Amino acid sequence: NPTFTAPEVVIKTTFMFSLVVNDGHIDSPADQLMVTVYPSKSPIFNAPTNQIVDENSLITLDGSASSDPENDKFIYLWTAPSGITLSSNTISKPTLLTPEVSKDTTYTVSLLVKDDFQNSLTCQFKISVMNLDKAPYVINPIENISVDKTAPDQIIDLQTVFADDDWGDVLSYNFYSNTNNQVVMTKLTGCKLALSFSTQNIGSSEISIAATSNGKEAIAKFNVEVKIPTGITSITGDQKLRVFPNPAIGKVKVELDQVPAMGMELIVTDINGKTILRQVIHQKEQWVDLTGNRPGIYLLKTNYGDLNVQKIILR
Repeated sequence: NPTFTAPEVVIKTTFMFSLVVNDGHIDSPADQLMVTVYPSKSPIFNAPTNQIVDENSLITLDGSASSDPENDKFIYLWTAPSGITLSSNTISKPTLLTPEVSKDTTYTVSLLVKDDFQNSLTCQFKISVMNLDKAPYVINPIENISVDKTAPDQIIDLQTVFADDDWGDVLSYNFYSNTNNQVVMTKLTGCKLALSFSTQNIGSSEISIAATSNGKEAIAKFNVEVKIPTGITSITGDQKLRVFPNPAIGKVKVELDQVPAMGMELIVTDINGKTILRQVIHQKEQWVDLTGNRPGIYLLKTNYGDLNVQKIILR
């Protein structure tokens, strides 16, 4: 029972052994045995180092520096855990998109290289994915509001308007702007936005509300229109509109014979037709404040076409 120690080879090599036996007189025919010796050195991996990256980042894993001592062809075998999807498991440089995470999370990826004969050792490395704080956003925009000037207050729950996907983040709400608080008044209490509509003035306003978390904010904007109710009682009989003093400084007094039950809209424009003031009156006598406007000629009219336009001279 002879033994044989295979030599080190760099390529697959076949050795032939012959056996002849002799009975003291004559040799037997030779019996031949073929022994194939394969290279004994396994491929050598060269895997990426541990990485720290942000969520939703596209990264490339580079194992291209791996080699085989005998220059045999070899393949790559990458293994990724749940949550990580590689572009390929068998190429030298696969890519992956890091997932969104609710907190910093570490994933372990493995690389093994394999030739026709042997496998390399398995190399493991870590990819640490960092959670990024995201800004809040508007999930349900506030629809524009159009109401009569006698409308009751409205309450908007801002928790239904804004959202924040980061676990544990708490939204705070802030009043941003109201372009016309003469027609709509706002009050913010916690997450509740209260709107109170003027009973005297009509017009429109743009309202902006902000939601904030960790220094990042989202803004929701909407428009509010306050208008004269439909079905206003008509003026009957002879109606006269008087304005005095005229010329005036700042304020003028408007006097009517009668006023509809739901009020009458007064409109003041400059001579170019630009609206300077809109005001609803409910009494036969009403002061109209034009303070702050330039001296000149202005026109006063109402939403009733049968009343004459009055000329106002401001000094």
